[in-house]
Amino acid sequence: MNHLYILNQGINDIYMSLVVDIDALKKTIMSTLGKSMGGGNKKNIVKRRRAELKEKLGDVDRNTYRRVINGMIRDAFYHLVDGKATGEEINLLESVEFGTKQWSDDSFNIMKTNSTCGNLCIYCYVSGIYNHYGRIQLKDIIKQLNDAGAKIIGVEGERMTSADRQSMLLPFETDEERASKYWGKPKMPKLFMIPTAHDIFPSNVDYIISNVKDMLTIGHSILIVSKPRLECIRKICEAIDEMDATYANQWGDEYGVQPGDYKKNVTFRFTIGSNDQTILDFWEPFAPGYAERVECLKLAMEMGYETSVSMEPFLSDPAPVIEAIDQWVSGEIWIGEMNAKPSEKVFDVEFTSSERAKIDEIATLYQFDNINRIVTELRSNQKVNWKESIIKVFLKARNKRTRKNRSSREVVPTTLLDYGE
Repeated sequence: MNHLYILNQGINDIYMSLVVDIDALKKTIMSTLGKSMGGGNKKNIVKRRRAELKEKLGDVDRNTYRRVINGMIRDAFYHLVDGKATGEEINLLESVEFGTKQWSDDSFNIMKTNSTCGNLCIYCYVSGIYNHYGRIQLKDIIKQLNDAGAKIIGVEGERMTSADRQSMLLPFETDEERASKYWGKPKMPKLFMIPTAHDIFPSNVDYIISNVKDMLTIGHSILIVSKPRLECIRKICEAIDEMDATYANQWGDEYGVQPGDYKKNVTFRFTIGSNDQTILDFWEPFAPGYAERVECLKLAMEMGYETSVSMEPFLSDPAPVIEAIDQWVSGEIWIGEMNAKPSEKVFDVEFTSSERAKIDEIATLYQFDNINRIVTELRSNQKVNWKESIIKVFLKARNKRTRKNRSSREVVPTTLLDYGE
């Protein structure tokens, strides 16, 4: 008889509205996403299978589903690294969703699409997209800040620290209509990631809180992702705590609402790509420093929230960072590569020699042999999960090696250690 499982993750019990047959769920996932790709366009095949799986899942709790499939993907990935992945596991890995979809069902942002996030991270893919379509002019923004003394990129001389730059933070432009959205009762609760295209600032945190509270009230779960500012995270935690206490007091007897019922549906995932502040100052010039992000992690855990960390992108060796913060992480640690490399054309500057050196350091960090070492070193940590950018590195290496062996009729090795060429 298949075991019934209510997901419990270490320090914090994760609220689940349904009891799910995990063995049956795993079989459904693998029988749908693990099927042979056959011929045709792979992206279209994966898209159809995702839709098919969604229909099969019905009213299965989305938090449970997300954690189960992430565990299956992690196991399949390590089998791939060992050269022992089955055909079904390879197909499952080929079906891994891109970007935010690997973490959530949907996303919500409140920034105007003709503005940019105030952190102004050098690698930001959103700013790159907005710049490409003419919604913003990154070169003008960079020039304005460089001329004001911030020295973001393309300028020689000693750089300001991210702390020094805080007084020059770009104003956040809120989409008032979107920020005032009415949240009607959904047919099926979702796991929402908020935000995805910008960060949380003192100027927009009240809008974030208002929407988070509305979403929780109608049954959604929330993944709050941020390069966190202590002032904002404290305010969010206190607002949800107050909401929990109020609703439990008003509806506890009638509906059985208990203190903490809403808190259990909130996860904080803080981006900490390095513990080297000089690296953060270059890549994330206006974001909070490493120390403040760790303080936010501690605060959220001490206030009883599930805590998680994103190292996407990882900007230095992840192992020392994880060793330093692991005790304050009750949930997952995600590791991934940079989605967009900085371009002189986009910024309309010529990189200095020191900037080129930093960009080259990232290229070296992302070389296959180094990624393989990182994966090997961290695979025993059950909190660690791998973004699709890392999984694709190993899939590409496998496929490359397989094509070589087909042409040479050699035996495929049982390890990927020699794929980094």
